[in-house]
This record gives sequence, structure tokens and C-alpha cells, in this order.
Amino acid sequence: MNATGRIGVPVDLVEAYAWWSLAAANGLGIARYRMHEVMDRMTTVQSENARDLAEEFFSQTGVGPLAP
Repeated sequence: MNATGRIGVPVDLVEAYAWWSLAAANGLGIARYRMHEVMDRMTTVQSENARDLAEEFFSQTGVGPLAP
């Protein structure tokens, strides 16, 4: 996972937040908890970037708050 750096994947909290946001929008219950857990570890700038990336994911997939 990008949030923990396990199995050789570098830690990327911004990307982790965006993926958890997408999972939460698709109904994965634990995702909302994980999303907030990751958010607590980010700086203000990272948080803004994470929300922007999540919105990009939503617009690309048609899932989430930006879905038509």
C-alpha cells in the first residue's frame, strides 16, 4: 500500500488518500476510516494535493462526488 510502504512500494500519502477515497465512494466501509487515517499524517499542502488527485480519479472513473 502507498500509505505503509509494504512490499517495496514507496510511501505516497497523497496517492493513498486518493485511492482510499475512490474505494470509499464505491462503498468499501473501511476505506473511509483509512482515508482519514492517512489524512491525519499529511501536511496541509499534501491534503490539498490529495483532494485534487481524488477529484481527478472521480472524474476519470465516473465514481464519487463528481459523477454525473
